[in-house]
Amino acid sequence: MFRKIVTELAYSPALAGNLGYYIKKLRDETSRRQIGLIFILLATIFQLFTAVVPPESANANDPAIFIDGGVQSINEYIDHYDQNTGNIMDLLSSLGITRSEIEAAKLQNLPTAPNASFWSMQNSRHKDNIAHPFQKATGGKGVAYYQHLQPREASSQAFVGKSTALGGWFGITKNGANLVTETTVISQCNTWLSETANPLIVDSWSNDPICLAKVNLTLSARAISSSSPTLDQLRASDRIAYTLSIKNNSDSDLAVIPAINLEDILEYTRILDYGGGEYNYDTRNLNWSQSTLIPQENIEKTFIVQALPSIPSTARGEYVSASYDCSINVTFGNTLSIPADCPPAKQIEQITNNLPQLSGKVASGASVGVLAITLFLYGRARQLLTELYIIRHNHLGGV
Repeated sequence: MFRKIVTELAYSPALAGNLGYYIKKLRDETSRRQIGLIFILLATIFQLFTAVVPPESANANDPAIFIDGGVQSINEYIDHYDQNTGNIMDLLSSLGITRSEIEAAKLQNLPTAPNASFWSMQNSRHKDNIAHPFQKATGGKGVAYYQHLQPREASSQAFVGKSTALGGWFGITKNGANLVTETTVISQCNTWLSETANPLIVDSWSNDPICLAKVNLTLSARAISSSSPTLDQLRASDRIAYTLSIKNNSDSDLAVIPAINLEDILEYTRILDYGGGEYNYDTRNLNWSQSTLIPQENIEKTFIVQALPSIPSTARGEYVSASYDCSINVTFGNTLSIPADCPPAKQIEQITNNLPQLSGKVASGASVGVLAITLFLYGRARQLLTELYIIRHNHLGGV
């Protein structure tokens, strides 16, 4: 239209009407592009700000790694090993991995193995997460956790060696110095369910089937005050009663100390009734006193939690993906999971988490590119509008 008006207006005065109409449409288009430019400019500034100062997740630090900053050489790891940094010497010794085997490890990509396990010092709250207790040199018990090796960790470079005690290879990742083992089944029964332990500490993570031969653990839940009696969703201020059951399957009396980990469900709830137990803020366990069960006897412990007055929109955990994931999960023999009625911001977060992950530089570059294109289109529309004003002025002036 612009080309037609410029080339034919001098020969066809009837186009003067089209000129006025085109100026009006172009003026409206320029206004819309101006509004779009303002929004894109604000979005670009926000994107650049988040790239420089990214939002902090619920667990922005990485409590799962063994050594902050990882290690660049096996000698650097040996130095940490000798100092027992993060109790790594105690853990590896409990698995039978010796210092000489660590020294012989070579840097390479992790080998492939169907049952490879990734170890960390942080409970990932995954249902397949298995706790492994070990004795600390300074006294007391430490706990490490292992689960199936995920593709993200499987692509890592690691110092790989052979372990006689484990009967296969082990790896120490450069990033975080975490332990990776070829096998998932550790021949040591958890100390709280060992044949010699008396009393047994029956814990949420005592899920080794070999160890559970002596007891049968079950967990159930029911709604006390809820808009959804079937517990299909946790809503603000709902009350839920959890009942854990322990049955003595052995042929002799058995002393047990029940304990259940509430770390995940307390992100969206609070304990309303401890059911005679005591909550440990360090271990996130609700513990009860010792009970002695005769053969085939069953005991039950019930506690009540209440959802918070408003479901928080706290960002999902970066390193513990089950943290603030809009569901409450608790394990005691079996795992119960109840979705939470999260605010819209969390629904958007769940959608964005499924989008392709881009680095901050790529996202910022894309935003700047879109801003440049929008600015060009806006400037072009302004230029055309200015030229049409000049053409109309000259036309009406008789030039």
